[in-house]
Amino acid sequence: MNLLIILASLLVFVQAQPDKRKEIQDREDQLAKEFNSQNFSGCAMFYHPEAVIVPQEMPANFMNQTSMAGYLKDAWDHGVRNITLKTVEVFQESETLIHELGNMGGLPRKKYHPANPHAPFYTRWVKSDDDVWMIAFEAMGITSGSNQTTNSERKKAIKRRRLEAPSPSDVLSQLWQDFTSAFNEGHIDAAADVVFNPGAIVVGPPAISFIRQDNITRWLQEFYGRGGRFKKFSAFHILPESDDLWHELGMVTWQDDHVYEDSLYYYTRWFLTDSNTWNIAALIFDLAR
Repeated sequence: MNLLIILASLLVFVQAQPDKRKEIQDREDQLAKEFNSQNFSGCAMFYHPEAVIVPQEMPANFMNQTSMAGYLKDAWDHGVRNITLKTVEVFQESETLIHELGNMGGLPRKKYHPANPHAPFYTRWVKSDDDVWMIAFEAMGITSGSNQTTNSERKKAIKRRRLEAPSPSDVLSQLWQDFTSAFNEGHIDAAADVVFNPGAIVVGPPAISFIRQDNITRWLQEFYGRGGRFKKFSAFHILPESDDLWHELGMVTWQDDHVYEDSLYYYTRWFLTDSNTWNIAALIFDLAR
């Protein structure tokens, strides 16, 4: 069974308070209004000054708040019009932190499968000192599984865009190796314990809800039971936000029933625990390409 199909089959809906969902939808409506009015600098103000943004298509590097106005103007110049931003699911982690999954409409149809013209996205909202919800992190494109870019094309793109790995790459490379080895040997619980924090969340196609830690293990067990094996996780950009928080963009190759091989782009948010080990707080599979 395809890895993404298994991932989608284990979605667990986590409902936040209805008023919080409305608050986020209201912010999205305001953001869409600013964009449709071509107020790109106004759009940028929705992002926290230290925000980290993953662009619409992979492979690419991270962006920051200061680059958003220019990026959004470029999107307008390339035919993005009358966007809609619909909140699909929210998960409130604390009084000042909300995770959102949503759909963006208004992109040129040729970029997306006609059956699913909307672009799923993930946003991490934080409440400012002024009691306003602001975007701290955003992954603008999560595929719905309809993108048909070939494996060879993805590898060539990675090769063209690969930069010299920053120092955290050795740490993450070893963690992914330990995870892959444990998983492929059938030690699923151990594999999950290597990288996932107990409070971790995973987002994958069709990007309509969050997968929590207990269901991450179930997903891994089902994938393994059907012959699925991970081959390699390769980071192509790592952004250290602080001494205890890293953002990673990478590509993972995997095999299904030892025959079918594929790859996909992913984003990972790593943090350093009190026990001085790096854990995954959030993992987004299959970024748009």
